[in-house]
Amino acid sequence: NLASSFWVEMNRVVRTDGRIVRIAFSVDDSYYAQYPSRNGHKIVSDPTNGISKRLYQEGELKDFFSRFFRIEYFAKFEFADIVHEKVFNRVVFTSVLRPLER
Repeated sequence: NLASSFWVEMNRVVRTDGRIVRIAFSVDDSYYAQYPSRNGHKIVSDPTNGISKRLYQEGELKDFFSRFFRIEYFAKFEFADIVHEKVFNRVVFTSVLRPLER
């Protein structure tokens, strides 16, 4: 699929001592939870800016990226955020990825 092809290519072009920093929204993010997902794929569109985002569960993110990279760092961050004058509990995952041995 397209996502796998993209990350295979990223693994190929990143230097062996290089890193990729990746931030992704969690399915537990209360701002995006208010919007319906498309086709059950946890893809939501923000009506304010029209940008679509894929929401992830921690396990699926780790499982997916471990196929292409060594996960050097992984953390879940939760914080309060005000969007359109309303407070939301934001939840994001951040990871530092290194290429697998070549």
